[in-house]
Amino acid sequence: DMLEKQVEQEYEILEEKLRDASYLLQTHHESHVKITQDDPVIPLEHLLDNIRNKKLNAEDDVTRCNDAVAEVMKKQSEKKALQGSYQHRLAQLTQKKNTLNRPEGGVNKINSVIR
Repeated sequence: DMLEKQVEQEYEILEEKLRDASYLLQTHHESHVKITQDDPVIPLEHLLDNIRNKKLNAEDDVTRCNDAVAEVMKKQSEKKALQGSYQHRLAQLTQKKNTLNRPEGGVNKINSVIR
């Protein structure tokens, strides 16, 4: 009799905790969980397994997304470095062209020899 009363109290506590967690269970699409006095444990074990699997899948998604972001940032950094190198080379060539095109530059000296 005492044991039955304790089991009934614990079952009521378990039902109350499930009611308290009903919003969270709905957000995780697990609100279909029903427990009975005859078998309260197995449905909760299934619930725990489902939520654990969803959590692991979400963590895997986060890891994949972080890896993808890191890869994009790496490519962006490489392209930015390459662009900087090209801009530096373009500035050098522009400066050399301007030096050669000055009145006393090499282009005019060559043109004066040819004429």
